[in-house]
Amino acid sequence: MSLLLPCNVVLETVGGGTHVVIADPRELMPGDELAELADEAAAQLAAVIDALDGT
Repeated sequence: MSLLLPCNVVLETVGGGTHVVIADPRELMPGDELAELADEAAAQLAAVIDALDGT
């Protein structure tokens, strides 16, 4: 499945913490064929960002 989910994640050390950037899978998988999958992946990645914001 990872071949179908191009979810690029970049981690960068900034000061005493880590800056996390996650590409939006809806931008990386345009078109209607994979829209539902891309939306679900985006929601899951948004949950990851929210969890990281709380730490």
